[in-house]
Order: sequence, then C-alpha cells, then structure tokens
Amino acid sequence: MKSIDIKSVIIGVLGTILVFVSIGAKSQYEHLSDIVCNSITVLDNGTGGYIKISNSDGKQTSYLGTAENGDGFLTTFNSDGKKTTFLGTAKEGGFGFLTTFNDGKETTFLGTSEGGSGILETFNKYGVMVGYFGSN
Repeated sequence: MKSIDIKSVIIGVLGTILVFVSIGAKSQYEHLSDIVCNSITVLDNGTGGYIKISNSDGKQTSYLGTAENGDGFLTTFNSDGKKTTFLGTAKEGGFGFLTTFNDGKETTFLGTSEGGSGILETFNKYGVMVGYFGSN
C-alpha cells in the first residue's frame, strides 16, 4: 500500500473548498433592498452632486442635483422619460420657481416676476400663455 502524501491531501482539500466557495459566491454588484438612516450627504466632486432615481424599467423618474451655476433643482419625469416638473432657482434673479410640463411642453409656471412679485402663468397644449395672475 502506498503512503498518503500530506501535501497532496492539503492541496486537494483546499481545491475542493475553493470550488465550493466559488459556486456559492454572490455578485458584488447586487443592489441593496433598503437603506435606513438619519441623513444622506451627497458631495460634489467638481461635476455637481446629484441623486438620480429610475423606475423598474431603468428609465429616469427624478433627478435632484446641482446646476452648472451652483443652484439646486429637482426634476421629475414620466414613464416615457419626458419632463413633468422642474423645481429650482432662476439663474438671472436667484428666485425660486416651479414649472410643470405636459408632453414636453410647459403648462404652468409658478414663481417670481422680474419685479419681485409672485406670479402664476398657465399655457395651453401648444405652449402659448393663456392665463396670468400676478401682483405688484
């Protein structure tokens, strides 16, 4: 009877363990199910920090981020990827505003006029302003 070489046994056992570990390994790119926390901080690496949310089809449904001029904004999209709302700050005056869209066309503007007063503008399906309510 031949003697058993201990080195061969160790190599065989380690090889078997390696095979089982490889079979049972999970992809490191699996998505997390839930994140529960008190706060999330998104840092700007020079290109603008942002949070992008997509639906189950992979289409973007919302975007919270920083514009090129440093102002913050929130945009939402429908399931076809068309913009439905924009909440942000105007470049010129630094005032906040909300714009809604239908099929890519502006339907409502709620914000501040050039004179600093509050205004509401409504648009028809062709993008033509049909209503204006404001104050001086």
